[in-house]
Amino acid sequence: MIIIIVLTLTSFILVKILLRPLSNNLILLDRFIKDTTHELNTPISAILGNIETLDYSTIGQNNLKKIDRIKIASSTISNIYDDLSFLLLQNYRHSKDLNLDISYILKQRIEYFTPMANAQRLKFQVDIANNIILIIDQVKIERLFDNLISNAIKYSKPHTTIQIKLDQNMFSIEDQGCGMTKEQINEIFIRYKRFNNTVGGFGIGYSIIKTITDQYNIKINIISNIDQGTKVELLWSK
Repeated sequence: MIIIIVLTLTSFILVKILLRPLSNNLILLDRFIKDTTHELNTPISAILGNIETLDYSTIGQNNLKKIDRIKIASSTISNIYDDLSFLLLQNYRHSKDLNLDISYILKQRIEYFTPMANAQRLKFQVDIANNIILIIDQVKIERLFDNLISNAIKYSKPHTTIQIKLDQNMFSIEDQGCGMTKEQINEIFIRYKRFNNTVGGFGIGYSIIKTITDQYNIKINIISNIDQGTKVELLWSK
């Protein structure tokens, strides 16, 4: 018994000593990500804020195209920043659930992503019922809409249409993109899982979507066919 106890204690101490550098590195990495995410916010906000205040009537056509590219790139970085902030702070931030007009929020998010869609030669076809009220945190409903819309844009084929619908108990978005297999659909909610390395992203979008839908008992359906596109439905009860 004494030998077993000594060996157990020795093993525990050795494992702790061996894992200490890894633990320290993880702490440093976590701190680096938090600090980097925080520092990104100021320049991104400054770029987008200054672009919005420009007088477009005094700018030539060639420069307008350059500014549009800067705006799209900045918006893409801003969206990544919002996802990273959500992942880092979700365990510390309390939900502020309110009666929100998600029809209005969805229209705002579509307007935000329209320049990105135009750059990819895509069109939005929308059918949004007015005054749809849902009790939810505004940051979380925006993360839901943003990730689903940005994914549809990333994986759509040029010159196609993204269909978006919202009614009393359902939101859906359908693209005409590359589609997914059943195996990929089953693995899509795994964090950092990516199926196509030719498009941007870190594989965190659907992980965020799953976290939020689980919290609010929102059912999510994904219907997809290779080379035909993907349809995502969010269903909730009043």
